[in-house]
Amino acid sequence: MKKLLIVFVILIMGKSASAGALIYGGVDTGYAEVGSSSNMAYGAYVGSDLLPFIGFEGGYWKFGSFKSTDYSAGYLVAKPRFTI
Repeated sequence: MKKLLIVFVILIMGKSASAGALIYGGVDTGYAEVGSSSNMAYGAYVGSDLLPFIGFEGGYWKFGSFKSTDYSAGYLVAKPRFTI
C-alpha cells in the first residue's frame, strides 16, 4: 500500500508540474477489475494552454480485455482557466 501511495503522489506531482506549459503530455497507469478478472490499465494524454482563459486536452485509455472483449476510451475536453 505504501508503494502504491508513493507512485500516486509522483503521478500527481507530474501533472501539476506541467500546469503552466504551452504544450504538455504524459502517460497514466492504473488497475481495472471486473468481477474476478483484472488487468493493468494504461493511457496517454496531450494538451495545450494556448489561450490564457481556456485549454484543451485529449487522451486515450486502454483498460484491457474482459471476457474476450477489449475495453478502451478516448476523451477530448476544454478546460476553463481562472485565478481565484
